[in-house]
Amino acid sequence: MSNISRCKRMNRKYIISNTPQLILQSEWFLKINPNGRIPALVDTSTGITVFESGAVMLYLADTYDKTRKVSYDRTTDPKRYHEMVQWLFFQNAGVGLMQGPANRTYCPLSL
Repeated sequence: MSNISRCKRMNRKYIISNTPQLILQSEWFLKINPNGRIPALVDTSTGITVFESGAVMLYLADTYDKTRKVSYDRTTDPKRYHEMVQWLFFQNAGVGLMQGPANRTYCPLSL
């Protein structure tokens, strides 16, 4: 489930930004994410800043999914919680890692 889907299901406001590379390397953005990449989240409700998609997903679930619509609780359902984290890490370290370069380098051939 994407961060956008998660925000929608928890009725949270969000902003989608197509951020130019120049902004990602600016001093103010590097304070938010020292890697100079997206996604990055600044939660104005808590003052907490989080970067990397998996960390953002865990933060949103832990902070705002109190009714557990999109996640599992670590203490009341540890088996499902750890299965969820396992798949989150698989997506971030495996499939997601491979998809980034594939999506950026797609170039259709003209005939």
